[in-house]
This record gives sequence, C-alpha cells and structure tokens, in this order.
Amino acid sequence: MSTISLRTRLAAKVRKAAFVLVQEGFPGLAQLLYDAISVRVRAKLLQRLVPIDARSSKTRVLGSQEGRGLFIDCGSNLGQGFSYFRKYYPVELYDYVLIEPNPHCLARLAELRAQLIGNIEIIGEAASTRIGEVNFYGLTEGRRGKTSELGSTLPGHNSKFYLTDENEAIKVKTFSLSDFIQSRRLVYCSIVLKLDVEGAEYEVLEDLIANKTHLSLERAYIEFHSQYMREPMRTHYRERETRIINKLRQDGVQFRLWV
Repeated sequence: MSTISLRTRLAAKVRKAAFVLVQEGFPGLAQLLYDAISVRVRAKLLQRLVPIDARSSKTRVLGSQEGRGLFIDCGSNLGQGFSYFRKYYPVELYDYVLIEPNPHCLARLAELRAQLIGNIEIIGEAASTRIGEVNFYGLTEGRRGKTSELGSTLPGHNSKFYLTDENEAIKVKTFSLSDFIQSRRLVYCSIVLKLDVEGAEYEVLEDLIANKTHLSLERAYIEFHSQYMREPMRTHYRERETRIINKLRQDGVQFRLWV
C-alpha cells in the first residue's frame, strides 16, 4: 500500500471521527470504536468460516445432475467481493452474476470478467423489489470518489459519517432480485447470495421473505448497515434487521453476517 493511500485512508478516518464527535458527542465516538472492533473480529471469523461453507456447497454441486452452482454478488463495486469469493466458489463450478448500479465501476468489472474463463454476467442495475429507477447516493459525499463502495439507493444510508446531497445523486435502474432468483432456481442446484448494498438490503430481504424466495438460497452472506446510521434511523433499521435475522434463522436459511 502506498504512502499516499495510507494518508488518504487516515484522513478519511479522521474526518469520520470528527463528524461523529460533532453530531453525537463522545457516546457516538465510543460506539464508532466498538463497531470498528466488531467488524475486525467478524472479518477474522469469516476467514475461517467461508472455506468451510464453500466445501459443503461444492460437495452439493458435484453431487448434482446440474453440476453447476450460481453465485449472486449484489454490490460488486470494483469486484472486491468477487475476487475473494471465487477463491472458494470457483468459476469452474459456479456461474457468477455481478450486480452493480454504479456506472463508474462497470468497466473494471468487465476487465475482471475478460481475465477469466467462466460464465460471468454483469448487471448494471440496483437489486431492488421492482423494475424502475431510483436515486443513487454517496458518490461524492465523504470524498471517496465516483467508484466509492458506499454508493446506495437509500438516502441517509451512511448518515453517521456524512449527510446525503440530493443534488449529487444520479439515476440508476432497478430490478426485482426476488424475480431474478426465482427465474434461476430451477437451473442451478445451489444458489449463493452475497448482499452488500449499503442499506438497501432491508427492503430487498423483506421482499425475498414475503415471496418465500429466501428458501431458494443455499447460503447467504449479508452485511447490514444500521451501524452506519444516525439515530433515530439507526434504531428503526436495527429493529428491522432483528426481524429479518430471526425469520432467516426460523426458516433454516444458512447465512453469515458479512463485513
């Protein structure tokens, strides 16, 4: 990592901490520290669990008549998650769908696809509950650049660290993730979902559950984003998060909290 990159990351962390301190005082700063530690601990745990998950899934794929699994990567950004997961869910056994509404990231995803031999589909739209068009936020706020991994269709998704600017939002197309999964579930013996969509996961997951589409997933890796929201938004989404997690567990859906 270059010195410039280190300085940029450090400056971003200082800005975030300063914003939290001004908006929420020392309790907010303490919560920020706790959340950061929790993320690191969870990341370490995932390093051990993901390979175990993948071995189980590969056994199912290899023993099936279809012989193929599907990995759906919602919130691909520049392909960070794809590059990580394909080490464990290889393109030799899994087709991939990379979903990323940020138009500034699509060229990089196309480059990654061109470097590999496999069935890799790119969808330049936002996973949602319906076909349509919405505002996409977070590409200029927070000074992270147009390929920021914090882009979202949810206003205030990262309100703990910066305020959303409606004037800076861009329009992106949306599609129904539930309909998409249902259209593929008869083709593949295993569907694995990674959902990291910066706050839009609440509506999407509630829609999957309402349509019973979550039962078609063999496994899911989900990042929830209530921890990055200010009150009272944080409490509201944390309650929805709890209901979603309880329902997934009740219905036997295997999932991990992603970071």
